[in-house]
Amino acid sequence: MIKYLSFCHREPDNHIIDLESETIDSLTSLSGVYIIRSKRKYFPYPFGTSPIIYIGLASNLRRRLKEHRSDIENLRKSPKKDRGDLPYYSRFQYFITFGSKVHYFTTRGKQHEKNLENKIMMAFYKRYGALPIGNGAFSWEKV
Repeated sequence: MIKYLSFCHREPDNHIIDLESETIDSLTSLSGVYIIRSKRKYFPYPFGTSPIIYIGLASNLRRRLKEHRSDIENLRKSPKKDRGDLPYYSRFQYFITFGSKVHYFTTRGKQHEKNLENKIMMAFYKRYGALPIGNGAFSWEKV
């Protein structure tokens, strides 16, 4: 298993080398969870360092990752001095600055993507003592 994904209890189904440049059209439209990591940096967390920037879920992985790529492209087109005024999440700044490699896990059987995301998020939190820098504080937790 890939060292920085050791908190996951199974291998990813596949990966995308670079969210900005690789073709996503052939990606599966299945539901699942995706993990976006930096290609160039490890970030400090309370219990160690990890290149993980964001963990997200999708009912259609292809469509969701295309949305992320579109947001990255729109942010990249804007001048840096104006980026603070745009309604983009900070995670997109990390994707642009440090690169973005994606690993994804598809749901299996009757598993719902939200349950899979909760499992992966909790495993990350237990391993690193915090949520990924691109995720909001416990926004993933069931209420």
